[in-house]
Amino acid sequence: MKIRYLSLIVLLVMSVFAPMQAQTYDNLWKELEVLERKDLPKSVISEAMKIDDKAKAEQNVPQMMKAYLTAMQSRSLLTPDSLKVDMNGLEQWASQTGSMEDKAILYSILGEMTMPADVKKGLGYLQASLKDKDRLLLVPVEKLRSMVRVGEASKRYFRDNLYNLLARRAIQIMQQYRWQAAAKANQTNSLPADMTDMDQFVTYQFVPVSDCDLTAAVMQTYQSLLKAYDTETEREGLSLCNPFMEAYAFFVRLWKVSPTLSNFTPPEENTTGFSR
Repeated sequence: MKIRYLSLIVLLVMSVFAPMQAQTYDNLWKELEVLERKDLPKSVISEAMKIDDKAKAEQNVPQMMKAYLTAMQSRSLLTPDSLKVDMNGLEQWASQTGSMEDKAILYSILGEMTMPADVKKGLGYLQASLKDKDRLLLVPVEKLRSMVRVGEASKRYFRDNLYNLLARRAIQIMQQYRWQAAAKANQTNSLPADMTDMDQFVTYQFVPVSDCDLTAAVMQTYQSLLKAYDTETEREGLSLCNPFMEAYAFFVRLWKVSPTLSNFTPPEENTTGFSR
């Protein structure tokens, strides 16, 4: 399984939950990065555990997540079988935490990690990460400017919330594995011929044709994003950065359907992306 960039999501949301003692943690991570460059995975694990112990003592959950994933990655290099044990640990953490934000992020991470081996299970994790939509919509990510690419349309119209970030992340992951899903089970493969506007798209009932229908799941997630933004300002924003057009463009690319919308244009901006 590819886990080289899984810690990105943790980096992206660190400042949402707890203030960092920046200098102290920065120094610890710099020391760990030196060990990584020297290709010393055992030492990396040891240093990550030190950071984890400190973070636990201070109840700094973002640092705990980052340390856990860093150690997890190095352990997998030494003992590939350890990955399953560590993933079980993440799942237990997600199921036991009382924090809605932590749970959503952990399930998003698990969804990405699980998808290559089990599309159905990975989809379940991604859907679980978006379960608390109303509360996630209230969690801002503006503080993450140094770790996330936030588009101007997103800042102006879409409130830069954690739901928007995790939903678009889920869409990207599902799109990445849609061909793998298609090899395992049937996928939604058409839109109604008379669907010509956003209102029709939002109210259309996408019924999955299999238990790992990623195409239907992508469309349902786009619908959920559209329903989340219903004020006058946000509707104005949809004309600039429109999840309906984005979803329609996805279908055109996927199935080579001829666009029937007279005002069809691909989206100009990806509202929330990850910086490396």
